[in-house]
Amino acid sequence: MEICQMICFAVLWVSLLPGEDPNQKVSFKQPGKPLAAPGFRIQCNKWAILVRLLLGEIPERSVFIQKGMEKALRPYFELTNAVRIGDLELFRTVQEKFSETFAQDRTPNLIQSDATIDHKNGCMVSRETGDIYSTNEPQTAVNSRIAFCLNMHNEAV
Repeated sequence: MEICQMICFAVLWVSLLPGEDPNQKVSFKQPGKPLAAPGFRIQCNKWAILVRLLLGEIPERSVFIQKGMEKALRPYFELTNAVRIGDLELFRTVQEKFSETFAQDRTPNLIQSDATIDHKNGCMVSRETGDIYSTNEPQTAVNSRIAFCLNMHNEAV
């Protein structure tokens, strides 16, 4: 799982380099060779779908109908559909229906909604969370990402 996160981070990082077109699709597939490691590809697609949803984007339909991935990505397709049409009840239904799948994928924290809608007052109310920035966790995460990027750079050079 951590490898998938690192690859997604690396792809995003590479796409943000100066002179790179951020809209260009990044592909690690070599021409003429069949795609290997379908489980790894499926997991990376799951993470990429969630990242796009968290960024407020709707993944393209073609992501969900890739050969050999339709069944595995079905929960994420239904989740994306609920987000696309803006139906909070459908979102919760999909979340409950596929809760075991999301737990196996270790993604329920990314999928859970962090707010509730106050219909009476016409606003959204966020849940109270602890102050994560009062801990060392953000610094540790940044340090590990920097170390990963530096190691990747050193191995590539």
